[in-house]
Amino acid sequence: MSKRRILRIAVYVGLAASCAGCPSAAPKPATSDAGAAVTDLSDLEHDNFTPETGYRLLTLADFEHFPADAQTWSEIGKTIVCSGQPKGYAYTRESFENFTLRCEFRFVPTGEPPDAAAADKFNTGFMIHIQEPHKVWPVSLEVQGRFDQIAWIKGNGGAAATDVTDDVVARTAARLPVGQWNALEIVSREGAMSSKLNGMFISTCKPSGLTSGLLGLQAEGFEVHFKHPRVRVEE
Repeated sequence: MSKRRILRIAVYVGLAASCAGCPSAAPKPATSDAGAAVTDLSDLEHDNFTPETGYRLLTLADFEHFPADAQTWSEIGKTIVCSGQPKGYAYTRESFENFTLRCEFRFVPTGEPPDAAAADKFNTGFMIHIQEPHKVWPVSLEVQGRFDQIAWIKGNGGAAATDVTDDVVARTAARLPVGQWNALEIVSREGAMSSKLNGMFISTCKPSGLTSGLLGLQAEGFEVHFKHPRVRVEE
């Protein structure tokens, strides 16, 4: 073995030793492959979650539905369950302007776990500042729930999300696989928005023409659970 090769190995070993125990800069990247299908709902039925100070838990009673299909939306404990069919959304009875919204959500695969390409297509979304009339899809902003675009801020129904900054690397690092819970935080201030996924900033948006409106959860063809949706109104 050459002296140069020996020196290079020694440098690598020294670097590894010096970094032992150092905290990582970001979570370990998660793959897009799903785990086993969700079959045990006992954690939802026996949920003792208490919202953080200042937050109000949203239950199914806080929402209307479009289209009005009772089979699409149900509730287990403090979790809103969406069958995914037909396409539409549940929207709050109350309008919000400046707020922080937090929610954990997971997709529910059936049968064999989807491969990476199939997992990317699992879809839902969080609709912000919904404007009437109701339709699929209404004028609003959206924080994507689609697996390959989770937490990306975009426009819906003809609305434009202006000056969006989106961090693809952070999304890949923060995202947990289909079938596991992902925690989302959405902040809206005077029309400016930001999103965090599992504690990491993913997307920001400068103010657009939408500054207040209803909040919505999307049904887009896939069963999804929205756990502990809660909102804090900001001054």
